[in-house]
Amino acid sequence: MDSASPEELRFEYCSDVDGVRFIVVDDGATNLSGWRVEVKDCNGNVRLNRFERHTVWGVLGSWNFLGYGEKCTAWAAVADHGEQAVVLLAPDGRRVVLGA
Repeated sequence: MDSASPEELRFEYCSDVDGVRFIVVDDGATNLSGWRVEVKDCNGNVRLNRFERHTVWGVLGSWNFLGYGEKCTAWAAVADHGEQAVVLLAPDGRRVVLGA
């Protein structure tokens, strides 16, 4: 990660036109290549999803996949409805607990 430390990253959830929900992270400079997010559903099931670059619209802190606002590229990983992001996993194995 090149910019903000994982503990400082802000993220938000937003859905695309097909209803797929994502966790979106972009502070303008952070590189999440190789990073994954651990998500947990209401039944305690856990899965890992990889961050990838996606086209999003909006302004910093208010992203959408619906085409409203300025177009840019941000890091995003799938986090289905009902799932919460709980841990960021670095390529080197570091675990950053979110909300801790």
